[in-house]
Amino acid sequence: MHHGFDVVKMDIPELIRKEGLRRGLSHKTIRTYRQCARKFFNWCRKEPNEIKKADIKSYLDLMIEKGACGNTINVNLNALKFFYGNILNKKLMINIRYSKTPKALPIVLTKEELQC
Repeated sequence: MHHGFDVVKMDIPELIRKEGLRRGLSHKTIRTYRQCARKFFNWCRKEPNEIKKADIKSYLDLMIEKGACGNTINVNLNALKFFYGNILNKKLMINIRYSKTPKALPIVLTKEELQC
């Protein structure tokens, strides 16, 4: 009997939940990442291993066109980076930084950003 990691039958939101808890993410972050991943995979309709950087960039570009704010786009990118990096052990080299707020407002860093 083969007990390999079967990507086809992967429950992505569940994997994110388990890995998020292991890594000490807050329940709010886990919930957000699960929603982001679910939306992305519903849109993309490919197996996780078949997805290319271009697919993710297209998705983020589409969000920008629809008027999503920079913060929303960054959260989606972080959710996908978390999924690929921590669950599939694939480094997503997408270093797009979307502006979080209009330039006139002060930018407040999160705890995670301060640790860079």
